Amino acid sequence: MKKDERIRQLEAELEAKNTVIESLKQELNYVREQMVLYKKTFYGSRSEKIEIPDQLTLNLFNEAETESTVLKTEPELQVRVTSHSRKKSKKRGIEDLPETVVEHDLEDKTDPQTGKPLRLIGTNERKELVHHKEYYEVIKHIQYVYSGEYDEEIETTPMYKGDMPKAVIPKSFASPSLLASILDKKYNLSLPLYRQKKHLNA
Repeated sequence: MKKDERIRQLEAELEAKNTVIESLKQELNYVREQMVLYKKTFYGSRSEKIEIPDQLTLNLFNEAETESTVLKTEPELQVRVTSHSRKKSKKRGIEDLPETVVEHDLEDKTDPQTGKPLRLIGTNERKELVHHKEYYEVIKHIQYVYSGEYDEEIETTPMYKGDMPKAVIPKSFASPSLLASILDKKYNLSLPLYRQKKHLNA
């Protein structure tokens, strides 16, 4: 009888480990896909098309420019730059904008399994560029991460995080309001992306 119980216990432990392994495989595949997208974005040819592996190609940013009236080419200005007359770059980054910090913490900091206090082991941080009607603002999200006691049944340490809204585009500071503003200017106002970029850097 004890032998049967031991077998069932081992089978349960094996199933739990297989579940953990399958979850880790899915996370690894996701990370690999993000790396491929990252390399294509930063090292591939510059384009306004967005290509995502195993998905349809999104051609969101070319339609308005193709259908809009062709603008006359502006004459190129030749500027002499000497070693004594160089000007500092006027480009602005999100670090120059006002920043609001939003913290996402757990209300109950006790381990639901053991009842013991959780240990704060770190935080996850990301920034969003939020577009208001008249100005831009940076929202800095801080997610607190806690760990409980080591669980011998699943042979791992449970992790707990505060609820934090997911990013619209992973690993990007784009917010819903920023994307809405870009699309509105792109399609309704026929303002190309490079002109929007110049406006942001002004």
